[in-house]
Amino acid sequence: MTTRLINTAKRATDKERLLTLPQLEKASRTLARAAKVLFGELKLVETYGCIKIPYLRLIAVS
Repeated sequence: MTTRLINTAKRATDKERLLTLPQLEKASRTLARAAKVLFGELKLVETYGCIKIPYLRLIAVS
């Protein structure tokens, strides 16, 4: 009896997890792009001492 209940709950959890994978994939792509831009800007600061994106200038000043 308990095995049947546990297995049912486990299958439901697995289905929920699979449903969230597309959202997780999209979020990870967005995060990867943002990190690429940020590290590119940090490389510019390290090399030339300048910040190319105006929004990052505001953050760096404050």
